[in-house]
Amino acid sequence: MRKRIWKAILFATAVIIVIGSILAAFLVKINNQYRPSVYNYESYLAPQIISKLKNKYNYKEFKEINEFTQALSQEKAIAGVGSDFQAAQLIIDKKIKKFNFETIYGEKGNSWEYRKQFFNPNIVRHIEDFDAMLLSTIDDLDKKGKIKDFEIERNDQNQPIRFRLKETKEKYATYNDGWDHFYDYIVPYFSQDKGVAYNINKATRPKVDVDNVVPALENKDKKLSWEEIFKTLHNNKYEVFGWTNAYVDNLMIGAFTYGDNWKDIFTKVVNGTRVLNFNEKNYRLAIDSFIKFVKNTTGRDIKNTKYNYLSSDGLELLNHLIEPKEGRSDAAVIYNGDALDAYYSEDNFSSVEEGKVKYIRPKTNYMLMDNWIISKSLSDKEAEEFTKTLAETIYHGTVLTNKIDTLEAKIEKMENLFFSDLKVKINEDEELVSSQKEALQEALEKTSDESKEEIIEAFKEAGVNIDNLNSNNFTQWNLDKFNKFVDLPAQKENYEWLLVLRDNLEGDGILFDEIISNLFTENNISELENFDFVSYTPTDKLTYEFVKKWYFAGDTNAMAIYEQPEADENYEVYSYPIIDNNLRTRIVAYYFEATKS
Repeated sequence: MRKRIWKAILFATAVIIVIGSILAAFLVKINNQYRPSVYNYESYLAPQIISKLKNKYNYKEFKEINEFTQALSQEKAIAGVGSDFQAAQLIIDKKIKKFNFETIYGEKGNSWEYRKQFFNPNIVRHIEDFDAMLLSTIDDLDKKGKIKDFEIERNDQNQPIRFRLKETKEKYATYNDGWDHFYDYIVPYFSQDKGVAYNINKATRPKVDVDNVVPALENKDKKLSWEEIFKTLHNNKYEVFGWTNAYVDNLMIGAFTYGDNWKDIFTKVVNGTRVLNFNEKNYRLAIDSFIKFVKNTTGRDIKNTKYNYLSSDGLELLNHLIEPKEGRSDAAVIYNGDALDAYYSEDNFSSVEEGKVKYIRPKTNYMLMDNWIISKSLSDKEAEEFTKTLAETIYHGTVLTNKIDTLEAKIEKMENLFFSDLKVKINEDEELVSSQKEALQEALEKTSDESKEEIIEAFKEAGVNIDNLNSNNFTQWNLDKFNKFVDLPAQKENYEWLLVLRDNLEGDGILFDEIISNLFTENNISELENFDFVSYTPTDKLTYEFVKKWYFAGDTNAMAIYEQPEADENYEVYSYPIIDNNLRTRIVAYYFEATKS
């Protein structure tokens, strides 16, 4: 009897073990099921957003953009973030497909004339310049017989007007204007322009002449040439320089510094816009010019690695610039987003004082725009599924406001959401309110009569109802306003009051500064939390203006780094050139031969 019982128990146990093993194997298979790969640059998406993407996709990071290009070509990547010049080449190579923009931008989203209202003017110009460059490039290739897959419409002078891919001609007959454009294939992400960041921290860079270089370069943004900026720095004992090792960047700098006739050699006019044009005849001239420029302005050869630090990683360049260590860069050529990250240096090195980096843009400059793109290998259903994921995880604020007509009303909608989140934070910490009120009272009581009058004027300009406010009742009036803000922070009158004091009142840690900073890191609007992590300039008007209004707390130096000035008659901004694969190979070989020690 006992043996039969034990046999039954052993049998049941064995069955349970087998079933458990099968279930475990099944769960492992589910958790490790195939997920399509999405590619992005390193440190270019907020971790909390990456976690959401990983629910559906395998998220991969790359250092060099050619890694993503290869993955797309080999159909290992279904989508990702690429740069403008890369996207243009991928259109020519027929590796990417058009988006259904209505998923993000709402009804009529597939019309560029409608969609471009979402972007800053310099971004619209940049995109339309690229559209013209793409048409010109396809036309050149067609004339040389190198491509046969595109239909090109020409005018009476045989000049190209527009193009489209023959195989998708019927499919996209009713899409936008029925022809292909650069902007049909991209969802703009962040933009970056270049400049020279220089360290003014006397404690960590004791050799440089900070007292002389700051006034020498003050108010000279967009007014000096590359040579003038570097010679000024070198003359003030700036010795170690950081350079991007991206050959296209240095190709452009070489063109800009070639001489008075540089435009005749390195540019062409496309649809009335002057664009960079590198070819078999001039690429060596541009690289040689860059080498000469470095030697003439810094006094040392680019191959001298003790004084010239080259890296393709923007994070490495900015850390090298601010690291409190001998032999690190005194100045560096970096993107404005990396310069902003360097400005807020405590995020990288806790011992380094913030605000000790200056940034200046040369009067002849260039800009890069990164975009989301999708592989041509995706079916329409798969492409739409990925676009919906973008809408839900990265362009949430755009989706929430795409039915609102005016930019002002869109910002107000975002502010309502943002300060509703702040109200939750305030309710969670009663002691915080009392401590903030005490700190505010102390700051108000220290405010001079002159500053009070300036703040009162700022209230008037912002449309804040100042009632009977004057210098005598200034403290109590603002404390009463503080109470109203705590009760209803999402009310426009209240947060506009907060904005004026936040931008104009002297004092650290007041007016919920830490909570507002933390809300940018973690909130219900994906564009804001993503900006806080990435620090590059948003391409859309809404995020750009919201960040400009609320992120910097009146710090005009940080704001100047963040803003991207539009081109004018005195300030030129060029796009990255479209370079075909064969020429690119030769450029890379010659560049590394010229720059490697």
